[in-house]
This record gives sequence, C-alpha cells and structure tokens, in this order.
Amino acid sequence: MKKELKMENIESIDGYTFEEFVGGGDKVFEIPLFQRNYSWNKDSCEQIFNDIMNAYSRKEKYYIGNFMFYKSSETTPKFNKFILIDGQQRITTLLLLLCAIRDKFSKLLHIDADFLMNNNDEE
Repeated sequence: MKKELKMENIESIDGYTFEEFVGGGDKVFEIPLFQRNYSWNKDSCEQIFNDIMNAYSRKEKYYIGNFMFYKSSETTPKFNKFILIDGQQRITTLLLLLCAIRDKFSKLLHIDADFLMNNNDEE
C-alpha cells in the first residue's frame, strides 16, 4: 500500500547549514523517480561555484535555496533516509562539487582515500 504524503510530513532545511543537513555518515538521500533527471550543465555548475566563492571572499553567507524533503519510513534511530522533493539539482551539484574538492586535495596532499572515508562501524 502506498503511503500518502501529507504536507505536515514535509520538512525544510531552513535554519540549518548545508553541513548540518548533509553531514555525518548516518544519512542517505533518495531522489524519487517522479523528479526530472539531473540536467545542470557546466555553466550552471561554474555559476554556483563562483557565487559561493564570491560570497566567501566577501565573508558573507551564501543562500543556496531551500530543500524540501520528508523522512522515509525506512528511517531508524541509527540511519536517516531523506526523500528529496525540491532542491535535488542543487544538492546533487553541491555534493558532486564537494567530492571533486575532496578528490583534488587528496591527490595534491597524497592523502590515503581511507583517511577521508567515514568508517564508523560502531554498533
């Protein structure tokens, strides 16, 4: 039986930083099939990167927009699964950007990839 999505189940990241929202090894983000495919081109990605860098150089916060989501019924006390309803293009782009930065710095600094992984196997 399909679970009915009600407005009171939908949350926003207003009041949270991007790091607070995506940080930690206990989160998984799912993009539902009804969402469009990832479509940002190189110019769009460069624009958001430049916007973030310009805000950083001015020592200002950068508003990346709102993300709407709800917690999946598969969420447990040790594992959070979020279903993204709005903002999937931006969050995907930002996570890919962070991965590219991580990979670039690990190559420049010759950091072992295991060091950058969250291997939190505590039960």
